[in-house]
Amino acid sequence: MKLLIVLAAVALTADVSPNSRAFAKAMRAADAKMRRAMTDAKRNGDPDHDFASAMIGHHQGAIDMAKVELQYGSDPSLRRMAQDIISSQQQEMEVIQHAMYRLPEPPPPPAPNPPR
Repeated sequence: MKLLIVLAAVALTADVSPNSRAFAKAMRAADAKMRRAMTDAKRNGDPDHDFASAMIGHHQGAIDMAKVELQYGSDPSLRRMAQDIISSQQQEMEVIQHAMYRLPEPPPPPAPNPPR
């Protein structure tokens, strides 16, 4: 299955410009970074904390992808949208980070049963 995906990706990028290939590479890198950040987000079992922690990586991914659009894209409406994404996602990340400081610490995990 992975081989088919790789072959399809090669076929789709075979006749595109170097700029398009660079854009695709940068978007894949931004997406991979976002997925790693969301997967590696620190979790403590509290739904609010865990949601906020994962969303920081998600929002940073949106910012990174918007920057790629600004670097390679030319459509004025999409470039404006990318600028708006950068601004709004940065503001939302600040809100999330402040909320995380307000969240109570989760209770400690139960102590293991002593051996008998």
